[in-house]
Amino acid sequence: MVTPIKFALCGKAGAGKDLVFAMIKAILNKKLNPHYTKIDLQHVLQMSKTNEDWLNVELGFITERFTNPIKYAIAGFLGCPLELLLSQDIKKQTLPPAYFTANKTEMTIREMHQIIGDAMKEAFNIDIFVLSLIERCNKQDNNIAIMDLRFPNEAAVLRNNGFTIIKIFNEENSVDAGSHISETAVDQIEYDYYLRNDGKSLIKLFSRVAYMCYCLEWIDDKTYTELKNEYN
Repeated sequence: MVTPIKFALCGKAGAGKDLVFAMIKAILNKKLNPHYTKIDLQHVLQMSKTNEDWLNVELGFITERFTNPIKYAIAGFLGCPLELLLSQDIKKQTLPPAYFTANKTEMTIREMHQIIGDAMKEAFNIDIFVLSLIERCNKQDNNIAIMDLRFPNEAAVLRNNGFTIIKIFNEENSVDAGSHISETAVDQIEYDYYLRNDGKSLIKLFSRVAYMCYCLEWIDDKTYTELKNEYN
């Protein structure tokens, strides 16, 4: 029986987590389909922006987020499709004025995420989101990708449950996600693999992701050699 691939991506908003996940899937698909032509990196980039579920069925991947329960709640509040809440642009939008008291006149959807998350941790258990996520993951035999690891305590629980922690750093990150602890605590996360994204070159990032997949033994020598020859 093949051991499922289980990993969590961490990095500040704008680091490139969705893009890295899309690249991982393209590489694994290459492994399964060695006769495919050279991977179209522009297509991979487009899929990372528009279709999170790209190749999930073919590769047996489940995409999970700690904040999925919060996203379902906010989607209900706003009356919008859940998929919209994955967009960085949507997270920057402000909520309708009717939502507020006189003490608060403006709030973004990202801030609403943070307030609900903080309240849940204070009312229940600081690990409530990771414990809920592990409960969901334990019911799956699929490959699992977690896209929004942000806290050291959650990383520790994931590692104890067989997840590989991948930290992404984008040198050209221009996304201002604010100073909330959910964006700053990522600096304290202990990782199993560090991935540098220069924010400029798709080819360089893809080559680094391919090497990572090889180091983590997700692809074999033959697949990595083919990829290295195509993109170096």
